[in-house]
Amino acid sequence: MEHHSSPPQWLETLAWISLIAAFASTAYIVYDIYVRRYPQRMRIMEIVYPVTALYFGPTAVWFYRRHGRRKLTKIASQPAAGGESPTIHTPDQHAQSSRDRHSDDRKIRWHQTAEADTCRPSPFRSASSPA
Repeated sequence: MEHHSSPPQWLETLAWISLIAAFASTAYIVYDIYVRRYPQRMRIMEIVYPVTALYFGPTAVWFYRRHGRRKLTKIASQPAAGGESPTIHTPDQHAQSSRDRHSDDRKIRWHQTAEADTCRPSPFRSASSPA
């Protein structure tokens, strides 16, 4: 008859703590994405982050909080007017659209100057035609 030894008690305790931390981390990320409504820009990452949390545990939560949700803005729980689905805007996108709405249309943009034409070759001019 074979004699099987059980692992040391500290190792079994550490394994249970690791499993609990991994499942809690996964639950936190899933809750944050779907219940608190912080979806990812790329849909595949809504699967990648929770699966990563299964083996990295709290480290995956730290990475998700630092990089996965860094500049996302929570989406509205109510649909937008006209039945459109709500969209996610980063703070930079919001500031840019605000600047665009309030900019003076009489300003000359760099791409409208003669300097821009000399710096960038036109796709409509052939190499043999004079500039």
